[in-house]
Amino acid sequence: MREEDDDDEDEEQDNVQELTAIQDGVSALHFMEANLNLVGDDPQLGQGSSHNFHSPKPPCGPKLSSKYDPAPWSDYFDTKELIDGKVPVYHAGSRGHVFLCLHGAGHSALSFAALAKIMKDEPYNSTVVAFDFRGHGDYYCEDETLLTQENLINETITAIKYVVGRYPN
Repeated sequence: MREEDDDDEDEEQDNVQELTAIQDGVSALHFMEANLNLVGDDPQLGQGSSHNFHSPKPPCGPKLSSKYDPAPWSDYFDTKELIDGKVPVYHAGSRGHVFLCLHGAGHSALSFAALAKIMKDEPYNSTVVAFDFRGHGDYYCEDETLLTQENLINETITAIKYVVGRYPN
């Protein structure tokens, strides 16, 4: 009889934890809905604008070290350069096929760090190039929240031209 009571208490506790998690998730969704603009809702950008995030990245300042800090880019890539003094481009390897990596929203060029480390050595002997789109990673500019299709396409074209100029063969 006592085992059944313990099982019932455990099941009830599990149900309470699951309901709490669901309530937390619903609260987070309500918060997000209340604070996000839909595409095209910003009168400043006009109809059909792409993603519009109103809050810029927090300013860089002194940071406390932690065991959860990301590994430095130099653990994976060989060099870091800037296109036009503002777009960070990371290079790993210097021979073989050249792979230009484009990251998705919310990510950065460093999303390809592990890939770069593997591809530059045997047996692949390739070159991996990755850059940050505006508002991501180490790319900072005045209008970094204007993530329109036009801006992102133009930045991709600039990166492609840079790579073709740097690795002409």
